Amino acid sequence: MFEHQFQMRLRDLNTANHVDNLEIMRIADEARALYLGGVEGERGAGFGLLCAMPEDVFVLAAAQHAEFRAEIRWEPGAFYRVRAWVGHVGRSSFTVQTEIRTDRDEPDAVLEATMVLMDRSTGRPWPFSEQVREQLRDELGTLLEFRPRSG
Repeated sequence: MFEHQFQMRLRDLNTANHVDNLEIMRIADEARALYLGGVEGERGAGFGLLCAMPEDVFVLAAAQHAEFRAEIRWEPGAFYRVRAWVGHVGRSSFTVQTEIRTDRDEPDAVLEATMVLMDRSTGRPWPFSEQVREQLRDELGTLLEFRPRSG
């Protein structure tokens, strides 16, 4: 499991004077990039879960789902506490589960991103090697529970 703190920034505010949902998604994206190893598409950064991936394989966010459970108000010097882990491992995709918390006991926001490993030469999904599959499975945690979707 990955855990990190990000300091709240004044730029995170929207015109309603609370932290904008888009900024929450950006925090989750930044945490995911640190967890996986650099910005999506970058390999060999020397850190993160996928830092040893071959140069011709890159990571692509194929889908994201976010649920904002509480209004977050900006406070000088306050932090977002972010936790991320792998929720599901498929043949060429996996999910990253993310919780963002402030001073509440419960998460203020929960997010799930489906990540696909892509072969740069073919432009097609790259089936996981057994080494990558095991590395991802070692990071498996509990799936987040989202509210039922309408429709």
